[in-house]
Amino acid sequence: MEKYKKYARTSLALAIMSIITPSVSANHLLQNEQGYEEIVPELRAFSELAQQVRYFYPSNAVANSDWDSFLRDSFKVLRDTPSEQRVDKGIELIQAIAPYVQRNVIHLPSVENDESVNVWIQSGASTNHIYFRDLTTGTFQELTQFPYFTQQTYFASTYQGQDIYIPLYLPIDSALLGTAYQAGNPYNLVTNMTGTETCMAAVSSMWAEIQHFWPYFAHVDVNWSQTHLPLFNACIGARNEFEYKVNEQFSLLGDNHVWINYPEEIVPFKHYKLPFTLSYIDEKALVVNRTDFLSLQVELGDELISIDGQTIDYWLDYYKGRTLKAGLTEKEQSLNLLTRYTDSRLVNMVFRKSSGEEYGVTSATVHYKVTGPYKGQGVVPHYSELVRYHENGVAQLMAYNVTVNNLPDVKRLLEKASAIVIDFRHYPTSFQGWKQLFAWLLSTEAKSGTLDFRYQMMPDQTKKFDYTFRQTITPEGAGVNIPLVALSSRSSISQNEHALMFLQDANIPILGVPTAGINGDIVYSHKFGGYQQGGISYIYTGMSARQTNGEALIGVGVLPDMYAPRTAKSIENQEDNQLIQGISYLKKQL
Repeated sequence: MEKYKKYARTSLALAIMSIITPSVSANHLLQNEQGYEEIVPELRAFSELAQQVRYFYPSNAVANSDWDSFLRDSFKVLRDTPSEQRVDKGIELIQAIAPYVQRNVIHLPSVENDESVNVWIQSGASTNHIYFRDLTTGTFQELTQFPYFTQQTYFASTYQGQDIYIPLYLPIDSALLGTAYQAGNPYNLVTNMTGTETCMAAVSSMWAEIQHFWPYFAHVDVNWSQTHLPLFNACIGARNEFEYKVNEQFSLLGDNHVWINYPEEIVPFKHYKLPFTLSYIDEKALVVNRTDFLSLQVELGDELISIDGQTIDYWLDYYKGRTLKAGLTEKEQSLNLLTRYTDSRLVNMVFRKSSGEEYGVTSATVHYKVTGPYKGQGVVPHYSELVRYHENGVAQLMAYNVTVNNLPDVKRLLEKASAIVIDFRHYPTSFQGWKQLFAWLLSTEAKSGTLDFRYQMMPDQTKKFDYTFRQTITPEGAGVNIPLVALSSRSSISQNEHALMFLQDANIPILGVPTAGINGDIVYSHKFGGYQQGGISYIYTGMSARQTNGEALIGVGVLPDMYAPRTAKSIENQEDNQLIQGISYLKKQL
């Protein structure tokens, strides 16, 4: 029994992180062999059954099969099968790998208490960073003593109106039956995402990972089952709509970690940019950074009101629900997409100054390698120092720059501080760095919000086990014993939010705006070699997180005690108004 306890201990070494990659866009048409339009609902049903078997049927053949290639090839076989034989053919294809997928429950092998059986133990769709997926063996009686193994011996599913039974435990001898499916491309299909079958297999497998392993369905109002068919249909439509049709479905999750990298064959990379960046501030698209490629008439803080004859409101509406992001993060991403292009071209724009004066500018897009340095603070100013002093001995501590190695320098630099602004508006450099910093700063023990490391047992997520825990930072001494305030921003995401919750639990006030609203370690996944090899790559959140008070974090974020957004005036004047307000607050505490 000791060997199974290692799975509970695995979750004690979690690290929270987020990696975001650039977006891309699309043109031209997907390859589309005729004959798929009418049978897409049948292919969806087949794929849903196959994905249940893929993740929950406990056999060596299932574990060793190339399921994405199996789906791709099976779609071709099913398309070429007469309609009246298609259901039987689908079951036959699956039974070649998993012979005990049965239409009658009496045909399932019996499972005795003292019998050695196979079962999946899994916290993710694959062994991936902190997540694992293992086919394990033990007696049924032994295994079911642990909370991460179901008591049920099978799962009742349906396929095209027929009852189907999938064993969740298999006696060892039974688990050896079936033949693993290996990729050999017997039908000479296109193996990148421009191929209809490859595309459908890829997006369906992406859908299935979310369906079976995404942990936030209890927090987000989304009917994920209804998104599967539109994903299939995206593969038989116009290529210039593909990216947005897929993004529309994954945007419904409201998971600000979600990112999808498409292959250039379908979505050409956007290597060209307008020579400025925008941010959505005071309900305006404001220039927050610019390069020397831009007309000197355009100044930081100017509002972009139209581009190529269309207003900013038009573009925000155009991208709405298509950016993979939620909340204000969605508008930020929309403005980011608006400034990126696949080629060099002239773009006509109209700007407005704070005085109300409007003027037109024509600018060329510039390749990202030659844009040159940006000038401006951006929506969230970034400071390269560790510590910067302000009036009355108030120190600004750039917590996002702290590492284990430079922590001694931080402590030395803060020796004369009368109060500290803990600037945590950017993603941190070092997880261990800020944790050790907090252990030195804080005078009381502080806990994170709750985190759930989930074990999935059933295809419908009705049976799961959450290993719920809170991380603790214990003070290493008496703390600094001076006034503190922390800064948050809309860019504070994931590990930022995790850190801010420790400060929140320690009753250190937070000044700024609600954070991005997503925490929990992420999953990286790739289909058909990933986007660099003609496949597709994507990221989603694999572990759920809550606020320190137990309420939902996703879609809400860490809420500040003192609301202090960036303003149009502060951008125009190049003033860090959040820092100014933080310093003002601390001066009153002295």
